[in-house]
Amino acid sequence: MVRKAIQAVGPLSLSQFHTRCLHMVRVTAGGIRRGVEQGNVHIEGKTSYAGVQGADVVTSIDLAAQRQLAELAARYMPPQVGYIGEEQGLRRPSTFTGRSVVLTFDPADGTRRLIAAMRDKRPLAPGEVSVMLGVQVDGKAVAGYI
Repeated sequence: MVRKAIQAVGPLSLSQFHTRCLHMVRVTAGGIRRGVEQGNVHIEGKTSYAGVQGADVVTSIDLAAQRQLAELAARYMPPQVGYIGEEQGLRRPSTFTGRSVVLTFDPADGTRRLIAAMRDKRPLAPGEVSVMLGVQVDGKAVAGYI
């Protein structure tokens, strides 16, 4: 079966979609930098993907970054675009007819490095923590933004 290549995402051209994904990542990265500069971060344990409680950590910065990505998706993406967030089981299904377009969020990849920077009272080094936004079309990864 030959699948048609995606030409647009709802009313957005692929170029517009790409520009909006990049914008979402950049805005969220700025929010993470400001959160680190302010220094008031809450840290808690979370269940790992293997189901082990307390084996992983999440910070208030991770949660704020994920909220920001969801808010930006609501503002800049067609309402039929779904998303999945790493933190707290965030899920919204895609509602396109005949096609699924889902964004995946890893709002602050590098949480342990983020915590170390906070503990050491130093700014984050470039690339030490990343915002990652993936794009899946019909269940297949087709793009990623860092």
